[in-house]
Amino acid sequence: MDCAPESRWQFRYASEKRWEYLPDASCNALTAAADEGKRIETIFHPLLGEVSVDLKLQKTVSGINGEVRCVPGWWGEDANLAAGILVACEDPKGSRGPGGSGGCVQVLLGVEDRPWWAEKQAGPFWGFVEQTDPDLPAAMAREAAEETLGVLGSEDEICGCLRSDEHSTTVCRSPWHHGPDGPGLEILRIVNLGSLTRKERKAVQQSFRYRRTLAVAAAATAMQSAAQGVPSAPVAPVSPASHLEVEELQWTSANSLFGSLQDGRTPLIGRDKRPLRGFVTELLQEGLRWHGGERFREFCTRSPEVLQPMPHFRALIPRLISESSRIAFVQPRCNRVVSHLRSAVRAQQAANGHVIAIVVFLVAIVQLGHRLAR
Repeated sequence: MDCAPESRWQFRYASEKRWEYLPDASCNALTAAADEGKRIETIFHPLLGEVSVDLKLQKTVSGINGEVRCVPGWWGEDANLAAGILVACEDPKGSRGPGGSGGCVQVLLGVEDRPWWAEKQAGPFWGFVEQTDPDLPAAMAREAAEETLGVLGSEDEICGCLRSDEHSTTVCRSPWHHGPDGPGLEILRIVNLGSLTRKERKAVQQSFRYRRTLAVAAAATAMQSAAQGVPSAPVAPVSPASHLEVEELQWTSANSLFGSLQDGRTPLIGRDKRPLRGFVTELLQEGLRWHGGERFREFCTRSPEVLQPMPHFRALIPRLISESSRIAFVQPRCNRVVSHLRSAVRAQQAANGHVIAIVVFLVAIVQLGHRLAR
């Protein structure tokens, strides 16, 4: 494997998700070994001691069970760099308030859930940068395309807009880490879908719901087939289950969002009052005070002309409207598939429980026999 001279190496324990940078000496040794085509290289870590690394598998092969990876130097200080986008549109029937022109801005957020959260939370389309991402716009576009299941357009279309200052602008820099040249990286950008009626905004939500319903059913079918050892039938490409973290899309007005932030309150999104994710609150507050976020603030509160709509999105709307009309027919069938899978899993768990109970009973009988024999 080849590593650019400015690249850096990271390590994490196999049981953990967070990465950390290796010391410079270890990075230099691994980069030199990779350039020479070596398979195994031993490095010294102040806390871990001597560790042998398999550069092909990117895993440690002695001492500890861990993984390594080579990341670009432009990541800066953040070993777990993440980035994302805000998606907005103009409501032609809304009002921006005093001093503004045109309709009010609506912001599209994704609602997610985690086992360790007390409740579902809302946020932008956001995720970790991968080592194969050539730059931040590419990482943002990949995450947005994956998490929205393509309702915003293809990854390439979104990326083209994110690389254009005409069709996107920076919300804020990272308030937590410096980039390679000093200031934090521009980890959050905003794009404009243009002027959308209420029906069109609803179509964006319902089309996502339609696509997610199909994807969840396909993932459930594949899991069931794999558990039974039966090859699954060919199906249309769907997003992997790991990309289904966003459960629904919700619109909220920029006026309401920023009003809550300026009052020091956590914004509540949608009818179900989902709280905004904590780190997003920090980022948006940074965007409201950062001097480089002036264009972002102007678009959301005063003038829509400062940010041109994504040129490809208007052509997607007829398809989104068409898909939104199918959800009523598709969801019941897909729900039955998922329900059947859950029933099968529960039955299998119950069967496994009966087997374990029988084994425990037989062991108890054998132990009792041994005691009587004494």
